[in-house]
Amino acid sequence: PPVPPPPSPLYSQLRMSPDADRAPLVDLLADALRQQHRWQEASDALELAVRLRPASAEAFINHGAALLQLERPLEALPAFRRALALLPAGSNEGVVAQRARRGLQAASRRADKIP
Repeated sequence: PPVPPPPSPLYSQLRMSPDADRAPLVDLLADALRQQHRWQEASDALELAVRLRPASAEAFINHGAALLQLERPLEALPAFRRALALLPAGSNEGVVAQRARRGLQAASRRADKIP
């Protein structure tokens, strides 16, 4: 298998300087890593994203989705649960709520298969 490239200097700088002003850059980095199927790095970036924006359901959903790609459903479950808990009351039918529920269901199914 090909060896993944080393993390970018930007990524290293973002990890070392968690600051809410950097959240949009972290999101862009995570999106780029996901598009390249670099799931571990995307998960790391998204872990930083949830620390920068702990009230963002989207950040938790994206982190849970990356963890599912890494076949880590037990770690993804709390991310999806937290996303659902962050949604305002009455937002059960929105796109974000649907993504969180689908992610939670997928993580639950995969977790059930773990011996």
